[in-house]
Amino acid sequence: MKAEELKIEDVLVQTKTFVIPPYQRPYSWSEDNAKQLVEDIFTSMEQGESEYFIGSLICIQDQKNDYRFEVVDGQQRLTTLTLICAKLCQLISNVKVKADLQERILHEDPYSDIPEEPRLQIRLKEFELFTNHVVMGKDTNLPDKPTHTESLFINNFRGIGEYLADYDEATLIRLTRYLLRNVFIVFVRTEDFASSYRLFNVLNNRGTPLTDGDLIKNKLFEQAEVNRIPSSTVEQKWSQLEDIIGIENIDRFLNFNTIANKKDKDRVTPKPLAAYTKRLQDEYNGEVLPLISDLLASAKNYQALRDSDFEGLTRKRIRFLNLLPDEWFPAVLAFLNRASTDKCFTPQDIDTFLMAFEKVLYQSWIRKLIKSKREMMYFEVLTRINQGHDLNSIIEGINVHADNADFAHHIQGDLYEPSPNKIQMVRAVLLRLEEEMQDDSVEKSYHRLSIEHILPQSRKDNYWQERFSDDCHAQWVQKLGNLTLLGGAKNSSAQHHSFPKKLESYARHNKKVSFDLTKEICDLDDWTEDSIKKRHERLVGQCLSLWSVTGTVTLL
Repeated sequence: MKAEELKIEDVLVQTKTFVIPPYQRPYSWSEDNAKQLVEDIFTSMEQGESEYFIGSLICIQDQKNDYRFEVVDGQQRLTTLTLICAKLCQLISNVKVKADLQERILHEDPYSDIPEEPRLQIRLKEFELFTNHVVMGKDTNLPDKPTHTESLFINNFRGIGEYLADYDEATLIRLTRYLLRNVFIVFVRTEDFASSYRLFNVLNNRGTPLTDGDLIKNKLFEQAEVNRIPSSTVEQKWSQLEDIIGIENIDRFLNFNTIANKKDKDRVTPKPLAAYTKRLQDEYNGEVLPLISDLLASAKNYQALRDSDFEGLTRKRIRFLNLLPDEWFPAVLAFLNRASTDKCFTPQDIDTFLMAFEKVLYQSWIRKLIKSKREMMYFEVLTRINQGHDLNSIIEGINVHADNADFAHHIQGDLYEPSPNKIQMVRAVLLRLEEEMQDDSVEKSYHRLSIEHILPQSRKDNYWQERFSDDCHAQWVQKLGNLTLLGGAKNSSAQHHSFPKKLESYARHNKKVSFDLTKEICDLDDWTEDSIKKRHERLVGQCLSLWSVTGTVTLL
C-alpha cells in the first residue's frame, strides 16, 4: 500500500482512469453537498490559503493496467470534483484552459479509433447520462423520468453552475488554477484486489455508515466472486431491484422482506445483513442468483402493495390497508410471496385473506392497541404463512386477535386524539366510510386533506355556546359523528365559526375535493346534539358492519 499527498492536477491526469466498482453505493451527494464543496474551495482561494485538503481517495490499482484504479473510498468527492471541472469547462471560453479541463475529465486519443470515454467510469446505470450531460456537456436526451441517482447528477451539475455563474471568466480561471494546483487529496493505492470487498467495508465504516443495501449488495458481490459468477451479472440483477423499488427505498424493502421471511413469533428481528447472509448459506447453499431472483419477485409484490397495483376487490382492500401506517407490510408481503411462489392460493383466497386482515387491523387501531400488541397479530400470521399452514389456519391466526366487544366500545367513544398515528387512523376510518358511499366503479385519490371537527374543539362562537353545555361539548366533540373530511390543508377558515359560516367554508373546500360525508352535512340547517347523535349512530353502525369479525355486535 502506498499513500501520497497529490494535487488535483496530479490526480486528474492522462495516466489515471478511475472506475467505480459495481459493489459500491451509487453517487449520493445532495445539491447542497456539491455546492458546499465548490464554495469551500472558492472561499479558501479568496482567503489566500496556499493549500486546501479534501480528504482521501483510496483505490486498488489494476495489476494488468497500471493506469486503471478501482475507487474503494472517496467516490463522492471524486465524482463531485469531476462535476465541478466539467461545469468550469462549459463556462470558460479561454481555449487553453478549456482544453486542459476537457482532457482531465475525458480521455481522447486523436491517433486511436478508441471512442472517447470519461476518466471517471461510474456505474453502468448512470453512465450514459453522466458521459453525455456532464462530461460532454450535451443538454439533449435527458431522461423524461430520471432515476434518483440520475436526478442527483442533473441537479448537482445545475447547482454548481448556478453558484459559478455569479463570477466572471477571470475569476473562474483563477478558481480553476487554484482547484488544480492548491487543492490536495491523500491518494492511497493498493494492489489487493482479492480483499477489495472487505477493504470497502472497513474503510466506509469510518465515514458515512453503509446502508443495509450497501452491505447486502457487497456481500452478494463477494460471494459471486467465490462462485466465479461475473460481477456484471450480479450488477444487472441488483439494478433491476433498484428499478422496481427505487434506490431510496431499498433499505426499507430489505428490512420488511427480512421480517416477511420469519418463521417464528419472536419479534426480535436480526439485522438485514445477518439475516440475508444466513439465508444465503442455509436456504440457497451459497448460490447468489437464486437469492436475488427471489428478492426480485418479492420486490414486485412489495411495489404492487405500495401502488395498490391489483384488480377488483383486491385493489380496494390494499388501498384500505395503505390508509394506515405500513407496519402491516411484512405480513401481507409474506402471503403474496407464498401465493406467487407456491401457487397455492387462488385470487379469491387472496381476497379472503385481505378481508380478514383488514378487519382485525382496523380493529387494533380503533381499539388503540400499542404497537407491540398489534405486532402479536402480524407475527402470528407470519409464522403460519411461512410454516406452510393452509388458508383456514392463517385466517384463524388473524381472527384470534379480534375483540368485537372492545372494538364496539372504542368506536363509540372518543376517536380523535391529536397525535400523528391517531390522526392517520381517524383519517383512514373516515376515508373507508367515504369509500362505502361511492359506486364500486368510482375510485378517488386524495393528496391533501384534513379532519374537520364540525362542533369545534373550542366553543368561542355564541352559536356553539347556546347549543352545547360544557359537559355536552366534552361528550361529543371527539366522537366519530362529529368528524368529517375536507380537501386541502388544515381548515383554519372554519374551525371556530358558527355552523352557517362553516357551511360556506365546506362548500369552498368541496369544490377542490368532494366528500359525500361532508356533502350530507351541507344539507343541514343546524348542528345540534341530536344531529351529532344520529350521524354518530349511523357511522358507528357502518364501522361495526365493516370490521366486526363474526355476528352482530350490540351497541353498548
